[in-house]
Amino acid sequence: MVNYYRLGNIINGGKGTNSTTNWGRVTKLYPNSLGHKYINFYKDCKLGGRNEWRTNIETLNKVITNKMEEYIKENPLYIEKMPKEDEVIFHLRLGDVIDKENSWKESECFDINYNDIIIKKVKKTHVKSIQYYETIIENMKEYSLTKIIIVTNYYHGNMDNFNDINEIDISKINVEKSKKYLDCIINLFEKNGYDVKIRMPTNIEEMLDYNYIDDDFLYIANSKYAITSGVCLSETLGKVVKKRGGILLN
Repeated sequence: MVNYYRLGNIINGGKGTNSTTNWGRVTKLYPNSLGHKYINFYKDCKLGGRNEWRTNIETLNKVITNKMEEYIKENPLYIEKMPKEDEVIFHLRLGDVIDKENSWKESECFDINYNDIIIKKVKKTHVKSIQYYETIIENMKEYSLTKIIIVTNYYHGNMDNFNDINEIDISKINVEKSKKYLDCIINLFEKNGYDVKIRMPTNIEEMLDYNYIDDDFLYIANSKYAITSGVCLSETLGKVVKKRGGILLN
């Protein structure tokens, strides 16, 4: 399996000994990353119950602030890369939870149905229906917002079948369902008058670069307005946005 950075799993406590999210391995694999800094916060602490250190939003907010200070010290213009106050930043989960339909039990799935487009067997914990976002659009009207930036990645969780980075050929990874779902989301917002832009990695190097992933996380965390999707990292991002004074539109 290709080793790549899963920030959500790291801050949730990591997984097995051989996993790249194991706390004992993160510091070597991803030095000075947000995941590394999160772990370091607890290295000299006597850990209490799991809820104290697993996805602790107070700790994560401190880590984000520290990382932002580092970046701004290196480059004062870094702050200008953050979202503008009139932009809605939408973290949209794509990838395996949509494309790997045979990986989930029937009870874990549902079908997307929108404008005669049917996308079968997507994971209900991580993916929302189009109708869910129609409700959010209705609630957004009071803010008079018109710009949406969707932060996403077709290939999240879709590279697990490769054993080495040099073996990865994205042309052999079927992400058609993710693309179709994204098209539905774009169509929904555009027909409601929103200007939609997409922010996603464009090559393997970006997909596997933990600094690129951290930049996305910081970008969303510093948004004034945000929309999230599903659980895990997206849910965590929503809590972080609220903690940092932003407005979660879900």
